[in-house]
Amino acid sequence: FFFCVAMFRFTLAVLALFCLGALANHIQLGNFQGTYTSEFGLGTFMCQDGDEVYGYSDEYLLFHGTVDALDVLTGEFHQPGTGPCAFGTFELDLTSWGAEGFYICQNGVINYLNFVKETILRPSAAQCGRLSTDRNLNLEGRYINTNLLTLDLCFRDPDDDAYDDDDETVQGSLQREENGVIIDQYITGFWHDNGKIFSGTWYEEFNAGAVMMYLRDNGNVDTTYWTGLFRNEGETFIDGTHANDATRHHVGTWPGPRVTSLASQCTKFEVLENVVLTNLRPDDDDNYYYFVDTIYMDPSDIRYVVVESDGAASIVASIAFIIATVALLI
Repeated sequence: FFFCVAMFRFTLAVLALFCLGALANHIQLGNFQGTYTSEFGLGTFMCQDGDEVYGYSDEYLLFHGTVDALDVLTGEFHQPGTGPCAFGTFELDLTSWGAEGFYICQNGVINYLNFVKETILRPSAAQCGRLSTDRNLNLEGRYINTNLLTLDLCFRDPDDDAYDDDDETVQGSLQREENGVIIDQYITGFWHDNGKIFSGTWYEEFNAGAVMMYLRDNGNVDTTYWTGLFRNEGETFIDGTHANDATRHHVGTWPGPRVTSLASQCTKFEVLENVVLTNLRPDDDDNYYYFVDTIYMDPSDIRYVVVESDGAASIVASIAFIIATVALLI
């Protein structure tokens, strides 16, 4: 009798271990969900459902992907602006303190990431930048806000008109209100992720910078703006010191649903692009634009310092950059 009882208990123990092993193979032990630190101080937020993760860091780095059995998150990222780092691939590894990894731009440049987890509580879908999963929806169309101001976005084929040689796939015009004044704005760039994300450049009268718009899971369009152009060709540039300066960086939302936009509505304020680019100059002192008038160094190698001169802020290249440039000229 005692032998039978012992065998029965042994059998139960073996079955329990087997079940636990099987359970461990099907349940993810780690989880990326939570709030993390970030480089600019605006926070990194990740939402996880099963093996799918949506994340948003510092109101400029939008990413989503899937987690494998080794707690490695891989996928694609998007940023405001134009150039080789507007989108690419990323990898994050779950660590005991948070997450670390890198993202790779289209030109092969690797940027490293290190996030320290602050809380495991689930952020909101807006904080995580959760995108729409409706295959029938994209950003194209007209949006109207509570002030009856409009945003018109049109998708286009590169070089589909006879008046320019632009290769952008998105053109748009909008109006916004600031201190009771209506301001016209033109945006241009490229759509990504089946048309659910737009990254490009915004132009207002003598002002411009990087912009990203993305279609949320609730049908609204969330936006993030950064101020500054790089080089006299008008390339975009994101300055992290502007993160908490509402005059140079801000986010917003255009409510859905949308209606159809006409091409003429999307290009209504296109002249603003010409106004801005025509008036770019290396000696600009209004702190809107940043320039490095050289062809000897890759933009990713440039560092800036802010100096005060005659009561106005101006941007100059660092001593390291000047020395490196001189060395290249020798």
